[in-house]
Amino acid sequence: MKRRVNKNNNRKRKRAPPPPPPPGSDYIASRTRHKIKAIAAKWDLQTPIMIEILNWLDQESLINATLVSKQLHKIICDDGHGIENKISPMIEISPTNGSTRALLEHICYNVTDIETKNKMRRCLHMKVNDADKFDHVTSKEVKAITEDAQMDWILSLDMSLPIRIGRHGWKHGYVYSLLDGLSRILPNLREIDLSNISCLLSGTMLTLHCPHLEKLTWSNSANDMFVLLNGQGLRYSNSIKEIIMNDSSFYCTQPEIDQMSDLENHRDTFIFHHCSRALERVSIRNVKWRSVSTGIIDMVPQDALIKFVRNAPSTLRYFRSDLTQENMTMLRLERSEIELLN
Repeated sequence: MKRRVNKNNNRKRKRAPPPPPPPGSDYIASRTRHKIKAIAAKWDLQTPIMIEILNWLDQESLINATLVSKQLHKIICDDGHGIENKISPMIEISPTNGSTRALLEHICYNVTDIETKNKMRRCLHMKVNDADKFDHVTSKEVKAITEDAQMDWILSLDMSLPIRIGRHGWKHGYVYSLLDGLSRILPNLREIDLSNISCLLSGTMLTLHCPHLEKLTWSNSANDMFVLLNGQGLRYSNSIKEIIMNDSSFYCTQPEIDQMSDLENHRDTFIFHHCSRALERVSIRNVKWRSVSTGIIDMVPQDALIKFVRNAPSTLRYFRSDLTQENMTMLRLERSEIELLN
């Protein structure tokens, strides 16, 4: 009897595939590169969306976006992609010897030189580094130096400091002198950032010199006399649309804070009522009011915040404050078009 031979036993078994390599750094890096390439390959399909997003970025964010990828750099920096939001050259000022007089005279000299002036006209923004390191100049001197010099093409000024300087002391007057001079030279300012600067600035000086101001950022400041809680310091600008003054304090009289908090009477007396005609965005989180007579500091009452929302202009779309969740819920039923945050 013949013995059957199982043909399957004679077949060579296929070797099992080798185990995957351990997830070392080279393996992870290679896998990440493949994913990035796969994502980048699809970006061309999303270019219109990216352009729309880029058009909403501010200058600093736009500059940072150019470092993300070559494609974003090309979209932002090259013409022909349809992006409206362009990176504008900036005039950047840093103290060398800290002389406010020398700086103002240098700016005025450059403005009178036609060739230099034409070059500077490409710059729409100005940034001052270490503004507290400039020295003091009297208002009379500032006025005399800047009388015949204007850079009316500059639209934004950034004098903010990384940390707050003290409310009292010699640095106060120095920042005031520099700001006094620059506000005279830049009459068409639309935006200004004075964050972390505590400056005893005349309540109406900035809006008198810059009547077209639209956005004021002055967070973390004991500015006190610049913008009273009623907004009197901004009354000469009818175009103020955005106020960002978180972690700051404002002077106010006791009778007026009582009227601002009265929900039944004094309807025309509320926070920023002197400059509220065109307001669209207001952020006053963690703000305090300082009594003119006693100097006592206290938080802005909830009723004053409620009254502001109820009497704010129809243009207001955003309000960040210390309103409680309960009060925000109530006000959302009354002014649903306003985004309320704390």
